[in-house]
Amino acid sequence: MHRLLPRRAIVTSLAVALAATIAAPAGAIIGGEPDGGRNPNVAALEIRFHDGSVFLCTGTLIAPAVVLTAAHCVDWPGLETQSVHVTFEEEPKVEVGADFVMQPPLIAGAAVTHPDWSHPHLLVTTPDVAVVLLDEPATTHWPGIQPAPLAPMGHLNRLVAGGTRGPRHLFTSVGYGTYRLDHRGPPVFGLLPVARRQAQVPFDEL
Repeated sequence: MHRLLPRRAIVTSLAVALAATIAAPAGAIIGGEPDGGRNPNVAALEIRFHDGSVFLCTGTLIAPAVVLTAAHCVDWPGLETQSVHVTFEEEPKVEVGADFVMQPPLIAGAAVTHPDWSHPHLLVTTPDVAVVLLDEPATTHWPGIQPAPLAPMGHLNRLVAGGTRGPRHLFTSVGYGTYRLDHRGPPVFGLLPVARRQAQVPFDEL
């Protein structure tokens, strides 16, 4: 991933805008409810590493061929990223055997992390921001999809200053998560199927 850092200016400018967004770009939704097509610009990311590990993360389309996500999704200590693929399918088809493989339609991309990102003891104390630069626009496979707007810089700070922060103030968090097929217990991340879901989250938990 270090070879991608010459494009750092792209990430730096996006990170400034990210400071005002109200959703965690990579968090999984455990339980919640089906998105129902309400957020078609939220994507599932399949990140493969050279040791065979596969991560599944969430991102958001913020430009025709740019997906915003978390740096820890695409850059993990001791692992070298092999490939990143993105899908905007609400419930991606997944083949599970000796490996975990999301099925087409998929768009490949190159991950670029924030230039100040690092993994200090796996605690996020540096900008946990990355973008995936897609090889082709999302509309190539999903016609009509529109990028999500970014909130103005300082938006969350203004909400806090205005007394918005508290358990009664809810935000909608959207991401890819799982649910149990047998409905006999709570959802457990890692079970199939994987689907785009949403949940109401108090502001003080964002």
